[in-house]
Amino acid sequence: MSFVRKIEVEGRLSIPKELRDRRHIYCGSELIIKTEVDKLILIIPQSNCILCCKNTGSKLLILKEKLCVINA
Repeated sequence: MSFVRKIEVEGRLSIPKELRDRRHIYCGSELIIKTEVDKLILIIPQSNCILCCKNTGSKLLILKEKLCVINA
């Protein structure tokens, strides 16, 4: 799967909704951007909560195929 996107004047890059949904990237999700020779690599930490849209660092539970914080 590949997508072509242009960088906006402000330097922003849009990630297609289909890709965000498949990779569980939600509002407020944090992505790690890593560089290698001729590559940018996006890494998705597995601690983004679908309910609060934050990188919680807490233990998460899968609820209806989405990550949610476990209240401890």
